[in-house]
Amino acid sequence: MRSFSFVILNFHTSEDTVKCIESILYVREHNVNVSIVIVDNGSTDTEIQLLKSYIGEIHGASCILLEMHANLGFSKANNIGYKYAKEHCSPDFIAISNSDIIIRQPDFFFTIFSLYDKELFSILGPDIYVPRKKLHQSPVLGRRITEKKFVEKEIIKCKQKIELLEKLKKSGKTKAIIDGRSISRIKNYLKNAMCTILHFGYRRQYTGEYIHGAFVVCAPPFIQKYDKCFEPEVFLYGEEDMLHYKCLINNEKLLYSPKVRVLHFSGGTSSGKPDTNIDKQLFYWKNELKSKEVLYSQFK
Repeated sequence: MRSFSFVILNFHTSEDTVKCIESILYVREHNVNVSIVIVDNGSTDTEIQLLKSYIGEIHGASCILLEMHANLGFSKANNIGYKYAKEHCSPDFIAISNSDIIIRQPDFFFTIFSLYDKELFSILGPDIYVPRKKLHQSPVLGRRITEKKFVEKEIIKCKQKIELLEKLKKSGKTKAIIDGRSISRIKNYLKNAMCTILHFGYRRQYTGEYIHGAFVVCAPPFIQKYDKCFEPEVFLYGEEDMLHYKCLINNEKLLYSPKVRVLHFSGGTSSGKPDTNIDKQLFYWKNELKSKEVLYSQFK
């Protein structure tokens, strides 16, 4: 019997987390030992109580809630869940999942096991589909995150955005539109659309291509070698960059396969409209800058 652990990060998303767990239990196969680790990043007492009540009613899988009592960020919190699962659940596979992911694929586990037996991958990225946007978030083809000059340009761009926003804030403005996140999202959307048209994008299987971080599966070669999945210095944004780079420089096989499918219901929670709040934009760009600087420090 193979064992499979899920690490789910919860931050004011308890209802989504419950739905995610229910979808896991629905597709669970009788010959798979399933364990679920919820890492809460400082949600309200009401949300914590909701999770505890739900966990008490779960049958057929072990489920543990780890309370952080503060927002440690995406990477640190997921690393805590990953390490707990590795040390206490002895899993063959660990999936790190956003709380707004839903699994509806009946042969989800069987497909992953079959793929691993054939491909011996270290990290697996599934087809992540956002129904609201009709968008497939993986793979992102041709992303040059392992090129030093590309990362240098990204750092310069982040600094320029921060400088502009801070000037606007100092002048007394609280809202503004700069060509930032919304433009990046449009570009990514168009890029994925072109991949679908020209290369069948998500329909093909790829090795070494960039995958979205909303749902990743860590396989035995990765679990045996690493006690953390993401770089803890990265608070939020850019986690996939570091994971992608880590796999490529260490010759870890990173596989994207459309044979495994999950649904991403919030898909980043964006309405698609530009975020005009200057403080929120500063939060994004400062964390994006930090992530890119951490990545840049990895280059030898």
